[in-house]
Amino acid sequence: MQIMVQKKNLKILRILSALLCMLLCVPALFSPIPADAKEPDPKESVVVVLDPGHGGASEGAAYNGIFEKDIDLSVALMTGYYLSQFEGVTVYLTRTGDYEVPLEDRPQFARSVDADFFYSIHFNASDSHDFYGSEVWVSAFGEYYTAGYQFAKILLANMSSELGIYSRGCKTRLNSKGTDYYGVIRLCTSYGISSCIIEHCHIDNRYDFDNYISPELLQEMAYQDAISIAMYFGLTSHALGLDFSDYTRVPCETPVCHKPDATPPDFALVAPVSADASAKTATVVINSLDSNSSIKYFSYSLDQGATWSELIKYSGGPTVVTLQLRSQNDTITIAAYNQYDKCTISNTIDPIP
Repeated sequence: MQIMVQKKNLKILRILSALLCMLLCVPALFSPIPADAKEPDPKESVVVVLDPGHGGASEGAAYNGIFEKDIDLSVALMTGYYLSQFEGVTVYLTRTGDYEVPLEDRPQFARSVDADFFYSIHFNASDSHDFYGSEVWVSAFGEYYTAGYQFAKILLANMSSELGIYSRGCKTRLNSKGTDYYGVIRLCTSYGISSCIIEHCHIDNRYDFDNYISPELLQEMAYQDAISIAMYFGLTSHALGLDFSDYTRVPCETPVCHKPDATPPDFALVAPVSADASAKTATVVINSLDSNSSIKYFSYSLDQGATWSELIKYSGGPTVVTLQLRSQNDTITIAAYNQYDKCTISNTIDPIP
């Protein structure tokens, strides 16, 4: 099995490498970062800078022979290709090969080309390898939060409806100084440029890796990236037969600072409904609430928290689920996770008295 997985990963990398070479040979579809970027003439189109994360010695997340820097670049190149099929948009990339671009140079380049939008492309991983899904990080401040939130709503909805990728939501993060945590977002905001970071999915989680890390689906992710940007800016493509000129962004208040949720869910509860001792199953109702953000997952323990199940999608509110027990002596405890991965543990019940 391990040999088969390694062969699959090597095949993916070979296909991605060939795709990168093909895209890099396509002339004048979009512009890489110039060595001597100057202030452009008054623009007649929307300017979008695509930022493939990492590069060179900065590999990003790594799992099963896949390096984040490679798929960041692959998706960015394909996004640039698709986005260039729309009228009224100029597309730049901060890198077009496997080399490192200093963090501060990326927003500076966006500033030099008078960018309207900076889109940083990434894939995710977690220490526990438990989390899965797509999330968007935006500035916490004023109109930059509003712009990021409105774009994130489009992108996450498209990723979910078209690819089935679970949405982990639109998030903000602050550093110890009370400013945006992520450098590219912080610098873009200081330059007056709307920005966001997309974490497409988790390459270290079995569910995301098995379902989304393939050349075909990475290409589809790139297409949805481009479509989402086109929807946000109301672009039209005669080549693709798409017209988003009448698209209306979702309403969003403009906060002074949209602080991240630093607290766990308000509560998590589990209550018995029924049990089948012979089948070793228990039907329970679970419920959790977070007044500052949304609940995204739950997991359960049958041994009072010694071990836990994989994370299960949770849409919020009272939910009836049937769990497979291991023995008639099992107990059931629930853990609820909000979109910032904060956790609250429930009460413990004996499903079979």
